[in-house]
Amino acid sequence: MSLEPSLESTWLMNSISLAVRSASPHRHVLVLLLALLVAPNVGAQKAAEASPPADALYRQATAPLDARVDDLLARMTVEEKVGQMTQLTLQAVTRAQGTSVAGPTAQAEAAASGAYEEWDLDPDSLRRALVDYHLGSMLNVVSHGYDVPTWRGILTQVQRVATEETRLGIPILYGVDAVHGANYVQGGTLFPHNLALGATFNRELARVAGAVTARETGATGVPWTFSPVLDVGR
Repeated sequence: MSLEPSLESTWLMNSISLAVRSASPHRHVLVLLLALLVAPNVGAQKAAEASPPADALYRQATAPLDARVDDLLARMTVEEKVGQMTQLTLQAVTRAQGTSVAGPTAQAEAAASGAYEEWDLDPDSLRRALVDYHLGSMLNVVSHGYDVPTWRGILTQVQRVATEETRLGIPILYGVDAVHGANYVQGGTLFPHNLALGATFNRELARVAGAVTARETGATGVPWTFSPVLDVGR
C-alpha cells in the first residue's frame, strides 16, 4: 500500500496550511471549504487502498462479469491500473538479470558453473515487480525454450506471488511469441512463420497449425500466444 499522498491532496493540504496562517478575517471560511474538498479525495484514496475482503464481489466466480470488473476497477489505485497495463520480459525477474549476481560477466560465469539456471527467478525482483509496481503481464523467456515441467515451475512461482502476496490478488497474464509453433517449448512442433502459412492459401493447414500450437503452448500453463502475426518486421 502506497502511503504517498496524491498531487491533488498535497496541494489542498498546503492550501489549508496557508489559509490557517493567513491574516484574512475570513480564514476560517477558507479552511472549512478546503477541508471539505480534501476530505473526499483522501477518503477515496484510503478506500481504494484498503485490503479487499475475501468475499469481495470481484472474487466471486458466479457473479456477473461486468459487475466483477466494475467492482475491481473501483478498488484499484491509479498506480495499480498503470501496473496492470505494464508488461515485462521474464529476464527482468530472473537471477540472470536480477539482484543476486552483478554484471553480465559474473552472470555468465555463475550460469556456466551451474550456480543457477537462467530461468531461476530472483525472489526480490519478482516481488518488487508484482507487489511494489503491480505488474500485470509477463512474456517470453531469457534466451531459449524450456521443457514443460520448467515452464510450469516458473508460472507456479509467478502466480503464487501475484495471487497470494499482492493486495488485489490479480493473476499475471503470461504470453509468448508462438509465431513458429510452440517455439519456446522444448520438443514443441515448429511450423513456418504465420506469413508463410498465409502464403500457402491453405486455410485448413493454418487452422491445424494454430490448434497444435495452442495445445502445446497451453500444456505449459501459458494461456496467451502472440499469434497469428501477419506483419512484416522492420
